[in-house]
Amino acid sequence: MRRDIQRKISQINMERREMELPHNPYDQEKREFSSIEQGDSEALRRALAEERTGTMTGKLADNPLRSAKNIGIVILTLASRAAIRGGMDPETSFTIEDAYVQQIEKLQTEEEVDKVAREAEFYYTSQVAELRHAKRDDDLTARCKTYVKQHIQEPLRLNGIAKAFHLSTDYLSAHFSQITGIPLKEYILQEKIRQAADLLRYTDYPINIISSYLSFSSQSHFGQVFRKYMDVTPKQYRNKYKK
Repeated sequence: MRRDIQRKISQINMERREMELPHNPYDQEKREFSSIEQGDSEALRRALAEERTGTMTGKLADNPLRSAKNIGIVILTLASRAAIRGGMDPETSFTIEDAYVQQIEKLQTEEEVDKVAREAEFYYTSQVAELRHAKRDDDLTARCKTYVKQHIQEPLRLNGIAKAFHLSTDYLSAHFSQITGIPLKEYILQEKIRQAADLLRYTDYPINIISSYLSFSSQSHFGQVFRKYMDVTPKQYRNKYKK
């Protein structure tokens, strides 16, 4: 087995030297994934736009589409680890990676694969940026945001959240507003609508099921709140963005 690998390495080296096809530089790759780790979308955009001295990202299979998919999966693996170094929970990072890998496996062209891999890099970067922003909050505010996200499907009343932190409702509300600039009740609704938008866009669950899952008092109330934040009804949003 080792002899076969050595033979293959020698063969690939010879082919690339003869055809003048070196890999892209490692320094560029470090800048690319460091941008994800730092949650810096602009730095990532600059890294991806750099003129490459190399001409190849690698050949990971004889079939061009399979090779592109394998390269895309490698990019996802590196991006997921960069996001973890940037503070993302490993399980969350791996779940995002799994979802994008499954999407890549369904694609039919090399161009689509590259587009989705780059989309994943920017998604990871935006998520790390959010985490870094949250860390700038004080500990209570950060824990409150985490609590809301972990219990997003529940009714989430202010007195219930305050009780979970052994605080008065007035104190928690005032503190959250002072640190974040928005009322806690507003933040809860924003997070519920963000979750609703993802469910409308990426799943086939009926609107009434999504409304019930997120504990809105009625589908009508859900529609009113959704329109307030998204400027369209849930049905219009799904028709426009459903993939």
